[in-house]
Amino acid sequence: MYLKILILWPCVVLNVAASKFRAAPQGSVKYSEEVQALALAMLCCMAALLGLILAVVIVCFLLDRALSWKHQATYYACRRQVQKVQEEALMKGKDLSLCPCCVECTSNTPAQKKVKFFCGHSYHLHCINRWFQENPTSVGSCPVCEVGKLQQELQKCCGNEKGEIYIDAPRDEAQTFILHSLNRRYPTIITEECLESWAGCNAELWITELKCPRYTSIFKFLGK
Repeated sequence: MYLKILILWPCVVLNVAASKFRAAPQGSVKYSEEVQALALAMLCCMAALLGLILAVVIVCFLLDRALSWKHQATYYACRRQVQKVQEEALMKGKDLSLCPCCVECTSNTPAQKKVKFFCGHSYHLHCINRWFQENPTSVGSCPVCEVGKLQQELQKCCGNEKGEIYIDAPRDEAQTFILHSLNRRYPTIITEECLESWAGCNAELWITELKCPRYTSIFKFLGK
């Protein structure tokens, strides 16, 4: 809507200037000069307005390209982290070398900047401190193991309330925690639907179903 107004406004100004020329009395030199000066001023204003519109369109185009690039970069960053999880899943029998909170490698991190629990899960020091701040009741516990215990207790409670045994496919607690970490970091790419469908699956399946959401151009909003 706003873009249409900006485009149509110079046309209105031009029509007003043309009407002034047509309304000028024949033989009135002074009046004709005044009309010409007014029309010239209108034309100058219209030229300035057109220049402004062109500048706005160029800025919007560049901004749209930048946002589109950022959208693609965010998707590929998410995809790289999912590939890391997939690679870790293939290396069975070894301790997880990814921080479950930020899904970044901890093997090259200095010892004083990472924490490793007895269960074998490693975290960056700033990641584990932030998690403890957000979950003060779990200070000193491994986040992956702590969340896994809560999920198991919830499953048992749900099974008892329904009077049946809750049976579920075996899940890797670390992968489940990482999946939720990716969801918090990339909510538009790894959505709640992905959490539900991927929670009981191996990480190898994540990369095959990972899709880049469609980018919505800012020109679509300007055209409304």
